[in-house]
Amino acid sequence: MTFKKIFIYLCICSVAVACMETKHDEGKEKLEAVCDKFMDHFSRGGFHTAYTLLRTNSTIGDSVINDIEEKSPTQMASLKPTYGKILSHTLVANYSAKDVVAKRYYILRFDRSFLKFSFTMYNNGRSWVITGFSYDEDVNDVLSSQ
Repeated sequence: MTFKKIFIYLCICSVAVACMETKHDEGKEKLEAVCDKFMDHFSRGGFHTAYTLLRTNSTIGDSVINDIEEKSPTQMASLKPTYGKILSHTLVANYSAKDVVAKRYYILRFDRSFLKFSFTMYNNGRSWVITGFSYDEDVNDVLSSQ
């Protein structure tokens, strides 16, 4: 191979790698937007719409999501006397380990307290998917990572 052919080959490989990285970033950005939309709907009481987004963008089993979706309205209603009404949500942390796994943390703000929501995302080398979801009052994992 001549130097010119090697140079052209390396340029083509560089462009291909850059395109692949852009595709992975777009996939991650799409899932981040899904998490944002989930929180938008959830904070306004749109539980079914929120969980439909999760169901269509995750590997979490339908029966697990159905169970959480069924319990969420009752749980949120039971929190109202103690926590007050839902005010808003805030993305408080977003961590990544290479281009393989990422975690997003949100705080759902109430008048007198909060809940932490976490989404775990995984990249199998071809696409990103949500592999974990939870909400609770424990913020130690968020605070200890800072």
